[in-house]
Amino acid sequence: MTKRVKKAIIEIKPDRGNFLPLSDCVPKELFLLGDMPILKYITDEAISVGVEDIIFLTDRKDSILSDFFKDLENQKELLKKRGFKRAESLSDLVNSYGDIEFSYEKRLTDATRGAEDFLFISSDVLIESKKSSCEQLMSVFRTSERPVVGLREADMGDIKAEKIAKGLYKVKGFTDEATLTMIGRGLFTSESRKFFEGKESLEGAIEAMIERGHTVYGTVISGEVFELTDSEEYQRANLSYALNSDYGEKYKEFVKKRLQ
Repeated sequence: MTKRVKKAIIEIKPDRGNFLPLSDCVPKELFLLGDMPILKYITDEAISVGVEDIIFLTDRKDSILSDFFKDLENQKELLKKRGFKRAESLSDLVNSYGDIEFSYEKRLTDATRGAEDFLFISSDVLIESKKSSCEQLMSVFRTSERPVVGLREADMGDIKAEKIAKGLYKVKGFTDEATLTMIGRGLFTSESRKFFEGKESLEGAIEAMIERGHTVYGTVISGEVFELTDSEEYQRANLSYALNSDYGEKYKEFVKKRLQ
């Protein structure tokens, strides 16, 4: 039987000032990339491995994130009446999220409570790939049944690791001199939960696991990685997702004309 992970924690970090004043009113996770919000792409990653329960780890006091999904059915009908061509595609979106439970927590310790395995996803990072980053993590998790984090190569990395196979590593700790770094994705066993107690970050929990002799694997995630922490990177992601959207061909023609 194929192993599934039913719980995902999506960390919504506060804007560092790059998108103010807009991000005070609307979380950047609801900014459009192409023709869908950032949050839609992130939650799609979680759903790709069977997630049924999504917890937003955030300090926001409103429910705007979960309301986006709850209102989809009404939005679909309204858009159809207005002749919006993509309204039918919203039917699939509504069905995809119809059985998902959304909740909120402020502390990482509270969000990780429970007996099941869970995903950790940072909304500051988006990965555009044919096979979702969560599916790539799951491929390693099914065989190892050990915690696994997403990695990418970097000139100024921070992950000390031992290479096991192509793209697969055993994480040994953190360092200032490395060629690998984490990219805000992790899949953890229920036994890992105790290491998140009292921790404020994913890095702190991983460090605690390693110090206690627990194995943590890392796998290099294939795809284009966008760190959505500044407006320049956001514009780069927006261009990429627009080119791959339903109106991508028209957009390519527009860009060609603008570059002439």
